Amino acid sequence: MTRGSRLSSGRRGDGWVQQISRRAVIGAAPAGSVIRLETRVGAYLVRGTPVASIWPPPADPAPAAALIRAAVILGPARTMQQDIDFGLRQLNDIALRALSPAVNDPTTAIEVILRIGSIVRPLILTELPAQSVRDEAGRVLLTPFDLDHTEYIAHAFDQLRVYAAAHPQVLITMARTQRMLRGACQLSGGRSEVIGALDQQLALTVACCVPEMLPGDRARVKDAATRDQP
Repeated sequence: MTRGSRLSSGRRGDGWVQQISRRAVIGAAPAGSVIRLETRVGAYLVRGTPVASIWPPPADPAPAAALIRAAVILGPARTMQQDIDFGLRQLNDIALRALSPAVNDPTTAIEVILRIGSIVRPLILTELPAQSVRDEAGRVLLTPFDLDHTEYIAHAFDQLRVYAAAHPQVLITMARTQRMLRGACQLSGGRSEVIGALDQQLALTVACCVPEMLPGDRARVKDAATRDQP
C-alpha cells in the first residue's frame, strides 16, 4: 500500500485530544477509502502533526481534512468524557502522593486501589470498540492507538506498584484487587489476554517487595497474590 494523504491538526495549536467522533471521522472519507487515526483520546497532539491518513489519497483532501479536524476535539487539559485512562491517572496521582515520605498515608493509597478495582472490573468485562470497522459505503476506519484491556490494566497498577514496594498492606490490597479482577474474567469466560496481564501484575506485585521487608510480610503479600478470593 502506498502512503496516502496525511491530515494534520492544522493551526489549532497544541493540546490534549478530549473527544473523537468516530462516526464523523469515517464519514469524512470518500467511499471505499481506508482512514487511519494517528492519535487517540487522551493523547497530546502537537500542532502540525498528523491526525489521520487516508488511502487512496483523495483528489482534494481539504474537505476531508476540515471534517476530521472538526471531529477531533482538542483542549488545554484532559477530561473524562471519553478518556477513562485519565480517571485512572488521577487516582494513581492521589495514591502516589499519599505514599510519598512527606505524607505517608497508606490508608488513602489502599482506598484508591479499591476504587481502581471498581473502575477496572466493568471495563475489562466490556468489549471495547473494534480497532478496525467498515461502514456500508466500504470505508474502513483503523484506530490502532486506542488502548486495549491489557494497557488499561498496566496503567492502573504499574506506577503505583513501584511506590508501594515498601508497604505490605498496600501491596496486599493490590494483590487481592488483582485476584478479584482475575476471578471476574474467569467467570465471564474467555479473556485469556486479560487474565495473562493480571497474572503478570500479580507476579510483579510479589517481586517488587523491597529487600528489607520482613519475611512474614513478604509471605503475606505472596499469599494474597496466589490465594483465590473467598
